[in-house]
Amino acid sequence: MMKKIAPKKRRLLLWIGIPILLLIVLGVIFVSIGVNTFLKPTIKHALEKLVVDGSDSLYSFSLGDYTVGPGGRSATLSNLSIQVDSNRYRELKAANRLPPLIFSIKVASVAITGLHPWDLWRNKKIIFNELALDNSVIVIQQQPKRKDSVKTTEPKSFYELIKPSFNTISVDKIDISNSDITFKTIKRQTQTRDSWHLAKTRIRLSDIRVDSLTYADTARILYASNLQTSFDTLSMKSTDGLYRYSLGKTEYDFKKRSVELNAIKMIPNISQAEFNSRFGHQKDRFTVSLPKITVENFNASALIIDDKIEAKRVNLLSPVLEIYKDATAGPDPTNKVGTYPHQLLLNADSYIDIDKIAIADGRLSFTMKSAKTSLTGGFKFTNMSGTIVNVTNQEEKIALNPWCKANIAASFMGNNEMTGVFNFDLARNDGHFVADAHLKSLKAADVNAAFRALAKAELESFVLDDLKYHIEGNDGMATADVHLLYHDLKLTVLKTDDEGKFKKKGLISLLANLIKIYDQNPENGKTERVASGIKNPRVVTKNFFGYAVFTLLKSVQEVVLKGKNKTLPGL
Repeated sequence: MMKKIAPKKRRLLLWIGIPILLLIVLGVIFVSIGVNTFLKPTIKHALEKLVVDGSDSLYSFSLGDYTVGPGGRSATLSNLSIQVDSNRYRELKAANRLPPLIFSIKVASVAITGLHPWDLWRNKKIIFNELALDNSVIVIQQQPKRKDSVKTTEPKSFYELIKPSFNTISVDKIDISNSDITFKTIKRQTQTRDSWHLAKTRIRLSDIRVDSLTYADTARILYASNLQTSFDTLSMKSTDGLYRYSLGKTEYDFKKRSVELNAIKMIPNISQAEFNSRFGHQKDRFTVSLPKITVENFNASALIIDDKIEAKRVNLLSPVLEIYKDATAGPDPTNKVGTYPHQLLLNADSYIDIDKIAIADGRLSFTMKSAKTSLTGGFKFTNMSGTIVNVTNQEEKIALNPWCKANIAASFMGNNEMTGVFNFDLARNDGHFVADAHLKSLKAADVNAAFRALAKAELESFVLDDLKYHIEGNDGMATADVHLLYHDLKLTVLKTDDEGKFKKKGLISLLANLIKIYDQNPENGKTERVASGIKNPRVVTKNFFGYAVFTLLKSVQEVVLKGKNKTLPGL
């Protein structure tokens, strides 16, 4: 049991204790004021050294009001600005020593917590728990690599530049929220300029370490063990103003090397009439919608710094591609040699290396307004699935495997099963390719709407039993083989009356069916007719798929039409 303190002793302790307590409180206050008074310029000076010295004087630094918390353990900054020093920019550019990315940063509010001021003073170490940036406006300019000059000296890393002033930087977490980011690119070959605007961006850098061990650590990004970012929307117009791009919520995780993109769209930015007027002739007009894309083992650093698109796998979920052409605008005289898909890949502005692209539940439609009828008709592929492998323009990868291969399955014009295999030769410079297609069924009703609009004809009856198409070609020539089994083929040639309605050309239709067309293959008691080794010179005004279809139709005529003149009267 504790002894009671006598009243006199209690009064004595109070008389002595209260003044001592007051002295301690006042001492803490005075020390805090002194520490904070000293720390304010120290923290500002440290930040300025990091920005100016760490960028080789490329950037200037300014700061509005700022406060330091008790004991220097926290700080709040407002109106922080980091801008390019134009004179130093010109010097570094002339010496070919500009970094791959140039930044302009304005931040309304910055909060720093968990500061260790004693380590800064005694050991030249910057250590704190969290850096939070809110309401920032960031512009990032990608610098194209110059191949015509040599660096006068190799640029130093951020760590090497700050080493005289700081030994170590250690930050547990950097959070950037509500940021408005504009990313500007200049393509390496064409010098085309694009601008991407990212709204309400969130970025988190974790476990940031800047020291002698981490500055060359390729397992880190921006000295962090992980970078996670997401943004709500992205929007921009194409350089030529023809299209508008948009992107919904997007998330990226550096450690997982994964990306998820939602609601990707590319839609025409001008009317069809203006589109026709702009080119003065017919031209494919695209509308693209991709509800979701996921990317596995994606190298974000390579994209941002070197303009390289590197990934293990890209998954396209329910993609939709719509192609529209207005043939009433006149024929397209453009020479399309050199524009096969693999030639576009090899000549792309960006370096590309994707092991596999997987497609699930896709849709493709081609619609054309006919110059012959002024009506619109087309063809549709649904339930598309498949893979495209070895999508690369990297010489070392092509040396190991020169073939980019697409293997696609789809439903054509309803429920008709169709498969296609496309082999693109990346090692040759003449556009060499080999392709095979297989269509298992088709009926007249599936295609008659397109026939009426585009060919001014219709099939009274037709049943396709099997179609196999093989084609090998290059920039100058294609050779095709066609195996086509069908029965009950009867064709009607149409004309328009005074009211613009279709009417049957009776005599011409009769002659076509009796004299020019085989109604089945094989004929009763006869062997199958096969189109083999059909050579078709390159039609330079047609793209890859247009040329492949054109060659298919030429080959089909060899099987379906009688006589040496493989044309139909009235068509």
